[in-house]
Amino acid sequence: MGSQLAIPVEAVEPQITGSSEAPAETPVVTQPNEDSEELLPNAAFSGFVKDEFGQPIERAKVVAFYQLKEQREVVSLADTSDAEGRFEFTDIPLTNPDLKSLAIYSHASGHAIQSRRVHRHSGSPPLNADLLDLDFELQPEAIGIVDVIDEGGQPVAGAVLNQLQLKGETLTSLYLYRDVWEQLGLPVPTSDENGRMEIPSISQASVYDVQLVHPKFAKTPIWETPLSETPLTAVIEKGNPVKFVVKSPTDSDKIDQAKIEVVVNEIGGVFMVVCDVPEDGIVETRLRDANSNISIKHPTLVSRSWHFYRKDKPTMEFSLHRAGTVRGRVVDAETGDGVGQMSISFSANHRQLHLLRTDAEGYYEGEVAEGEYLVQIEDNQGQWKATEDDRREIHVEANETVQMKTFTATKSAPIQGRVLFESGKPVANAIVLQGFRQKPILTDTDGKFAVVRGSRRNQVVYAIHPTKKLSRVTILPNEAKHLEMVLAPEGSLNGVVIDSDGNALVDVPASLKIQVSSRSNGGSNMSTTIRTKQTDQEGAVRFDGLIEGAHYALEANGKFRSSFGERLRQSSRFFDVAAAPWEDVELKVHSALEAELNELARYQQAPGTIQPLRATNWLNGDPVDVVSGEANFRLIVFGRSKNSFQEANLVHQFYGDQGVQVVGVVGNKISGSENRDVWARELQIPIAVDDGNAKMFSRYGFDSNGGVLLYGADGQLIERINGGRDLLWIMRNHVLYRD
Repeated sequence: MGSQLAIPVEAVEPQITGSSEAPAETPVVTQPNEDSEELLPNAAFSGFVKDEFGQPIERAKVVAFYQLKEQREVVSLADTSDAEGRFEFTDIPLTNPDLKSLAIYSHASGHAIQSRRVHRHSGSPPLNADLLDLDFELQPEAIGIVDVIDEGGQPVAGAVLNQLQLKGETLTSLYLYRDVWEQLGLPVPTSDENGRMEIPSISQASVYDVQLVHPKFAKTPIWETPLSETPLTAVIEKGNPVKFVVKSPTDSDKIDQAKIEVVVNEIGGVFMVVCDVPEDGIVETRLRDANSNISIKHPTLVSRSWHFYRKDKPTMEFSLHRAGTVRGRVVDAETGDGVGQMSISFSANHRQLHLLRTDAEGYYEGEVAEGEYLVQIEDNQGQWKATEDDRREIHVEANETVQMKTFTATKSAPIQGRVLFESGKPVANAIVLQGFRQKPILTDTDGKFAVVRGSRRNQVVYAIHPTKKLSRVTILPNEAKHLEMVLAPEGSLNGVVIDSDGNALVDVPASLKIQVSSRSNGGSNMSTTIRTKQTDQEGAVRFDGLIEGAHYALEANGKFRSSFGERLRQSSRFFDVAAAPWEDVELKVHSALEAELNELARYQQAPGTIQPLRATNWLNGDPVDVVSGEANFRLIVFGRSKNSFQEANLVHQFYGDQGVQVVGVVGNKISGSENRDVWARELQIPIAVDDGNAKMFSRYGFDSNGGVLLYGADGQLIERINGGRDLLWIMRNHVLYRD
């Protein structure tokens, strides 16, 4: 049976290589590689360990883990602070271009464990010790108590705390694993015969993600939960047995170097289960009924297969092959310029096996398993298309390079549109969305806009007036060259969620489902969930800004399953805007769904009351006090790049003078006057820079991928907007429907 390891995941994009912006990642911690250090250039760096009053801590334990390239092996080194609290590492290849990540943990008796983490993307400059914040200010420790039980309510002995995560921006977020506990000289938290587990040396009044493992159970996460001396009851799930079978037609003696990676996606977050592959290639473990992508990684071989987990298919096979290199370019058929962000798909037996992406100049290069493929280019956004049905057959040999003939692509002809009032007058600055979760388009002074058809049929287009309760939605006709959208009055839907006995379900997620139909496209329709809110103390929820041209229903959704169709859900009947009911829509849910809704409800959304940012470093102007002031809405946007704040900047432009205060928070990676000048030129909102003292990401419960929080004039949380999706539309509705 392969051993099981947990890897933290903040964002995952499996099966894709290339030069597009990489998602945030975290250090990988496994067993040290004893041979790594002798071959690499090293650099000395140091830091200090102090207590919360700034006094040095002597004999604090400091442990460093670092990872090179894509290796799973991570070297760990330890040091102890001196009388001045100073520690120093001299054996870490800090300036080595292959250094991928560095994590340093510090602990002293009576204090909480703290970390400093740095992730370096490929191609970025080597790390500079002078620019790293490696000083620790340890806080008093707290103890967390967890009572581990099975699904039948019986205590479970021998459950191990596989991972403990305290969210924050990359530098200061905390990930604790078995290796860290052991290297710091602390016992790995394990449940006793009564199922009780004590977790020492954690921060006071903090919210954690907890992950438990046990040989007879599936790895189980407990998302966003406070830990304290008040026992937390954690249910570890039995899961379902699965078997992975790994083979290699050419290198069967090397399959024990492979690792199976299971990326599990849930409402609470994303995490990864990693299983070592033994010499016989058979891995048996257990997986929970959750949405999971399964792939295999090997240091020298490449797989031609990957899987979605399905309960009815518990055995999954992987075949490892030697790899060759495929390179080429995609250019504009008219200008010859390179086309960035194009996908190059490698398929066999009607299944996509590999995917590469072009860089900004249109070049692509990557490893592909040996074999026969059908290759074609794609653009999921629909802005580009191949000049003809250009599908090419290639043969990839191991250790050889295939130079592809250049692909050409043609810019898709945009569909011209116009937004009008019922009077026929054009609407300037109307918000046009080509499907929700897309960047907004603004109409010009004549109400004109342009959209591309995209690669998928039944593209939905929304037109929304920014300051009036008028809007329209339609499915883009398949053959349309022009689209005219006449705005109409909006509606609202009031709902209440109750259990089977008629009792209100408080603070549970309730969603607004939209259905758009199209007669011109053969009666096709599209339905999806567009908004989710928490019910209030009466079980009530209200959705404003219902757009004319669609039907709407109130819906309650349970946890994600391995099969989408098996997800528990309950929906009301559909209503259109013209016939929207004046009375509340009552949604009664059955007991199984009620249990899942209550489980989802306990996830920590964010601090219920707005907190001071405490930032000392700001971009774009003077520090902002988000606690006091007269704003009706206080929008705090957490991001990791300039693009994270583009839509928030539009919110400021539209509604900054209508009682909306917008403040950004970014990780501490922003440095240099040139970068700061670029941000200042393109963004008008103030942006606080997080650091080890302010810990804004951590205190507000975000990892480095960020998100958005909206607070009211009274400083109380209104909602958490995951990923900042559709932010301009959401804030527009809050402003227009504030009463």
